[in-house]
Amino acid sequence: MAGGATGGFFGVPPEAMIGQSLIGRLGSLELKMLVGLTIKPTAMPQPTLVFEAGLNGVRMDAMASLTYGLLLLELETPQADATLDGIARVQAMVREMEAAADFDGLLNTITVQVQATTGSDRVMLYRSNDDYSGEVVAETLRAPGVESFLGLRYPASDIPAQARALYLSSWIRHIPDARYQPAPIMPTLNPKTGAPLDLAFCALRSVSPIHLEYLANMGVVSWTSLSVVVGGRLWGMVACHHPTPMSFSTRIRVACELFAQLASLQLQNRLAIDLATAPLRSATATSRPA
Repeated sequence: MAGGATGGFFGVPPEAMIGQSLIGRLGSLELKMLVGLTIKPTAMPQPTLVFEAGLNGVRMDAMASLTYGLLLLELETPQADATLDGIARVQAMVREMEAAADFDGLLNTITVQVQATTGSDRVMLYRSNDDYSGEVVAETLRAPGVESFLGLRYPASDIPAQARALYLSSWIRHIPDARYQPAPIMPTLNPKTGAPLDLAFCALRSVSPIHLEYLANMGVVSWTSLSVVVGGRLWGMVACHHPTPMSFSTRIRVACELFAQLASLQLQNRLAIDLATAPLRSATATSRPA
């Protein structure tokens, strides 16, 4: 199956790619790396950055994932941050997070670090209630003139059950330009299953027109979400807003995804500590003389 602007990478349109061998299109090293990932398919349920290479004189980043026995390969033009050390960036983000003095400070630090990494105009941390309604509990703005959404509440219908399921299974969603024109996939149905291709874990998948309209109503052109998962439940979400197109490289997305996972663990630990020490704090408070 093929789709998108294959001409820029391989010099042929998507329909001409059908039936062709990867051996003739990828370098031997890149193909070997792909084959290595398929040996243990359970190790890559979500997209993995496989290689950054220059093939046929064209630079490309490749993300790969496995679904229903198919290897999905997503190719992107690299962004201008080729020198970014993703691991070092995540380590710095985590150090700042661990230094937070209290729970509110931790929430604020998460948005500060994501904003510093992405450069987004507005980075918010939503917290979900038991009924999946929620509130913006932390926010970092790029500049003083950016409108603040801190404290705003939203109904559960803003994140329907299907979207929550996607956020639980995929830590990051990125829309570089909400005004994009979707590219068709060829053929339309998966040749192996006869069903539409499952793109749940793909970075380049299209999104719901309803969500795009929702973003347009807020004046948001570029949008990114990072899931916050505590105890197997969608505790909340970090959302990045920008008024103009903004494309994050694979390195930035991988760094943000890892940070979201580590931030979720940090929040889970803080919440567990607060729960365990609550009786002690209550007893101390009641034992004080009036």
